[in-house]
Amino acid sequence: MTRSYISIFIIILFCSIYNTNSQTTIDTNALKPKFGVYGQYGLAFHFADFAKLPNTQSCCGGFNSEIGPSFGGGLVVDIPIDYNYIVNLRAGYSQVTGNFYNEINTDVLVDGNLQKGVFSYNLNSTFSKVDFDALLSYRIAENVFLNGGPSFGLLLSSDFKQWEQIEQPSDRGVFPGEGRVRNKYEGEIQNLSSLIFGLTIGIDYQLPLNKKNSLFIVPGLYYSHKFNNIVSDLAWNIGELKAGVAVKYRTPPAPPPPPPPPANPIMPDSLPLPINPPALQVFVDAVAVDSNGRITKEPQVQIEDFVSINMRPLLNYVFFDDNSSAIPKRYNQLAKNEATKFNTDDLKGKNAIETYYDVMNIVGQRMKENLSANITLVGCNSDIDLEKDNKVLSNDRALSVKNYLTNTWGIEPNRIEVQARNLPSEASKSDTLPGQEENRRVEILSSDESIIKPVMTTDTLRVLSDTDIKFLADVDSEVGINEWLFEAKQDDNILFQKIGNGQPDPELLWNLRNDKKSMPRSASPIEYKLSVMDSVGQRGFAEKILPINKLTVNTKRENRTDDKEFEYYSLILFSYGKSSLEQEHREVVDFVKNRITEKAKVYIYGYSDSMGEEDINKKISERRAKSVANRLRLRDAVVKGLGEETLLYDNNLPEGRFYCRTVQITVETPVKDS
Repeated sequence: MTRSYISIFIIILFCSIYNTNSQTTIDTNALKPKFGVYGQYGLAFHFADFAKLPNTQSCCGGFNSEIGPSFGGGLVVDIPIDYNYIVNLRAGYSQVTGNFYNEINTDVLVDGNLQKGVFSYNLNSTFSKVDFDALLSYRIAENVFLNGGPSFGLLLSSDFKQWEQIEQPSDRGVFPGEGRVRNKYEGEIQNLSSLIFGLTIGIDYQLPLNKKNSLFIVPGLYYSHKFNNIVSDLAWNIGELKAGVAVKYRTPPAPPPPPPPPANPIMPDSLPLPINPPALQVFVDAVAVDSNGRITKEPQVQIEDFVSINMRPLLNYVFFDDNSSAIPKRYNQLAKNEATKFNTDDLKGKNAIETYYDVMNIVGQRMKENLSANITLVGCNSDIDLEKDNKVLSNDRALSVKNYLTNTWGIEPNRIEVQARNLPSEASKSDTLPGQEENRRVEILSSDESIIKPVMTTDTLRVLSDTDIKFLADVDSEVGINEWLFEAKQDDNILFQKIGNGQPDPELLWNLRNDKKSMPRSASPIEYKLSVMDSVGQRGFAEKILPINKLTVNTKRENRTDDKEFEYYSLILFSYGKSSLEQEHREVVDFVKNRITEKAKVYIYGYSDSMGEEDINKKISERRAKSVANRLRLRDAVVKGLGEETLLYDNNLPEGRFYCRTVQITVETPVKDS
């Protein structure tokens, strides 16, 4: 048996070294050591063949193999050598129990008569020990490791109880001068081996518990066999089959450095000033301007956060360029090591089209999570010009998607079926260029709805007060102004900037309501400053502070302030020119219906793409919105069809047109602290 364990360990070692040499991409964060604790519970197998313990008497014919419980726990350290090869060190305490029992049939004399009798021989033992394991871990799958290596046990203590008892007849018979029980012993086992050694093999799975991949829970199954006897001169050794779990931690990766702030415009060196420099005075102030043009002095910018639930449809098509089977670069394609870090939580804050560009990664992750799910990839072409009846091209397009899923995400090839056809089963208008673009695609189909279900995230919606900021600038100069610079900063980040020559503009409007990119991000005040240089090189400036009032969700909850939650739902996309609700639409609408409370405000907006006549698209979008409203059966909902007057996404791309053929439902629900 010893040779078998050593052979298994050597095979694991050679396989891991071979795979390590072939590894080309290494996750540097995976090379950091992990520290943790573990606990285990299992079965102890006692392999024995002895008649009695040292310094005891026994009439037993012999004690043989038995099974008892074992448990323990301790500390663990993982020291990576590379991505696939890890040294796993464990030190802990464990307790092993073994209860031996043997019966012997014999004849006994009762009342002068010979009867059939049964004697039982009992030995209960408990060992306490300190365990040391030095294991070699080899990655056989993404988070699955095979382990093997030497194991040592330092025996600390032992306890035993031994007795022989008459079992049959149950009501009569005694041992001469001793009653029904004899050879009773208890205490510590003599001649205990101080050190036992052997081999441990096992398998475990490392499950990340957070986005930074710094905390792991690791369930595992191990078997440890000790080769030498636990009691000297007795044929008695043990093996342990243990199931357990460990919690491990490693330092998370450092956050990326912030981008450098934009360089300030370099103003030319000052000219030598005259002995009596001309007068130069600079003034700056700010006022707030609301949507009705009303002005408020001493303004402040209010930022309010709301909980936002977003459901975005997942378009199950991958589009291709004309006569090409290469996946376009606008789709997010990850390296194999990057796929392990992909998480749909990272899609928070992204709109539907930005989420869509991760469609292959979303499908890959969902197939990794649902091992019973299979998909069918249907390659299609525009069936015109070079793509006319070109099913080979259609097949190559489907293979491109399949190769990405198998090579990057490790999906088994037999779970992905590839089909090829010319036009899709539901083709767009093939006599127009946009329709031809939409037909050059691969369709991802699955009978398992979880693979292409909508993406839902809980985000934070940040809303600014409905005001703009108007900065008032005034400069008095005897010789005139050569150039000027105005900046509004928050935490050294430039939010608003204007540069000019000559006299500064008396009013500088900061359109906060529409300028999302320059939105303040923190509660730090905004510092604004006007710097000028006159015609003789003399410099001057004026600066002030614009306060920020930030209301976070937690702040509103703590202060018991009335709040709102926003829920945004986009329907599964409509086919070109269609407005009827299909089964996938009805499922989403019914889900939304169950989310609407009596006090909620509901807004339903229908959209269309830019293909076709504008007035027809307007009517189609109205029918789409009304179909949803009728399904919801709401009296007070705002229902509008916006047609193509508001294009949600770029209609120069086929996916942009598909995502414009939708209905968006917004649910605004008051939230009051109880």
